[in-house]
Amino acid sequence: ISSVGGHWSDYRLRACEVVDTLLEMDESLKRGSDSECRTEFVKLLGSDEWDPSSFAFIIRDFEEVRIPRTTGRRVVMETSKMEESVARRLASAYGDQAYRVGRLAVQGFGRKILPSHSVMEAELVYCVHNEMAMTVLDFLARRTRLAYLDPKECLDALPQIVQLMGEQLSWTAERREAELDATTDFLKSISPPAE
Repeated sequence: ISSVGGHWSDYRLRACEVVDTLLEMDESLKRGSDSECRTEFVKLLGSDEWDPSSFAFIIRDFEEVRIPRTTGRRVVMETSKMEESVARRLASAYGDQAYRVGRLAVQGFGRKILPSHSVMEAELVYCVHNEMAMTVLDFLARRTRLAYLDPKECLDALPQIVQLMGEQLSWTAERREAELDATTDFLKSISPPAE
């Protein structure tokens, strides 16, 4: 059974439909009253201590993030205030796991992936190490949807994104080039035509 497409907000419903279909196809999978789909009652990672006001605590606790700036051949760490839009995104996307992403921002991954969006490099690092993001498209299209929101800006930032992800995953030069090519092809295929 395959379930493809749809929107992220209906994954639980589709998961329930898959389970129900499997149970209809194979009676041996039924285990009494426990055979009904319970996905709507299962708490997702990050929901345990999440609160709508979490973003305010993230701003307070991670007031300053570190952003690497290159000056000639030197890389200097500068500090910057975490923007409210970034904190709101972290709280919304990661729930009570946002603090783990915030700690990465403080450690030097506080720069935004794209200047006009609130996704930080810390999220890429988190997704690689905690959400099995193994390709640039895993991150840009499946974890953050930046590929669909702003394919042009993703193309502009792609070399830096490939560099950072390659460092996290110890990619060879050949793998980095392959990621750059595959992601470029995909982003161009979904980009609106140039005016």
